[in-house]
Amino acid sequence: MTGLGIALAHPGRLEALVCCDARADAPPQFVQGWNERINAVRGGGLASILPATVERWLSAAFRAANPDVVADVERMILSTPIVGYEGCAEALKRLDYLKDLHHVTMPTLFVGGAEDMAAPPEAMQAMADRIRGSRFSIIAGGAHLSNIDSATGFHDAVKDFLQLD
Repeated sequence: MTGLGIALAHPGRLEALVCCDARADAPPQFVQGWNERINAVRGGGLASILPATVERWLSAAFRAANPDVVADVERMILSTPIVGYEGCAEALKRLDYLKDLHHVTMPTLFVGGAEDMAAPPEAMQAMADRIRGSRFSIIAGGAHLSNIDSATGFHDAVKDFLQLD
């Protein structure tokens, strides 16, 4: 999402853009979800949203096979200051890039997990459809952190786009 903002506000600073598991807008159900999580965190801390967050972020297959990585992700979530979490959530609730994406002219790749509930493939495809010549790569089995739970597929998509060996 940060990359989209930079591409729109300062296009000369980027040669290409890879947008991963992100949204460009904040539809009502997205905003409502953030409101619910903010309220939960205010009442019970980050531990109150931990199980549902991990379920959204990492696929069931990955969670079952990688308990140590899941524990690392959980520690990261729990170490987030509540004020920082709330600030991030409030910013995400105001996302409004979708209407302007047609202004992005640099080569752009959208990468999204097939099982991503936060930035579902339909939302990622809608963003890709607005940028002429962009590509969208769906990562099979990936959830919201496709770079973690489907690292090989994520790596291959980005490598191909950037033409790295």
